[in-house]
Amino acid sequence: MIPTALCASFIARVLDESSLAGLAGLGYIAKSFLATGATCAIEGEMEPEIVRKVGRWKNSDVLFAHYVHFQTPQEYSGVV
Repeated sequence: MIPTALCASFIARVLDESSLAGLAGLGYIAKSFLATGATCAIEGEMEPEIVRKVGRWKNSDVLFAHYVHFQTPQEYSGVV
């Protein structure tokens, strides 16, 4: 089952009214969290095709090129 997208205006209202996260009145909108949501979903091993459909990206190339940001593991030393 593929989850459905949330309404952007609902998310915007929740963010604007949210004091718990310290985001109230800072002007965040649903789109502010697209990359974070996509990255967390992929890192949480959600199928990329499901992430793509829920995020309404036309293809996976756009999803991975612009919205999924992998983090370098802390144990990475940079030494080859």
